Amino acid sequence: TPTPTSTPTPTPTPTPTPTATPTPTATPEPAATATPAPTALPERQTNIGPNLFAGTAKIDGVPAAEGTTITGWAEGFLQPVGQGVVKDGAYFFSVFQYGKASFAGRIITFKIGDLTANETAAWESLGVTELNLTASN
Repeated sequence: TPTPTSTPTPTPTPTPTPTATPTPTATPEPAATATPAPTALPERQTNIGPNLFAGTAKIDGVPAAEGTTITGWAEGFLQPVGQGVVKDGAYFFSVFQYGKASFAGRIITFKIGDLTANETAAWESLGVTELNLTASN
């Protein structure tokens, strides 16, 4: 007599579950930060004392020529906020506050003629700042 054999029960074939494909997103481009355009000097504030700057002025280690213009510049303005001339190797001039916004702590840059000086200074009302300026050609 034949031996009975078991017949395997078929198992269902698994059906793959579809996976969602991620949609690429655009990387945002960084927006350029607008730099405020320099403006002409607003009205000088006469009720706020100036900062007096004085010192020597040298170009390439040599005293600047007599009559060389020294100017002080505040960021955001098209014109100097103060100027003087070299006499006997030295300069002095006052920088007043222009406009309503306080100049307190504002950085003043300097030029010897057309050359930007290496030194800067923070503005303070009624300040007296000795600052020896140097520039290179």
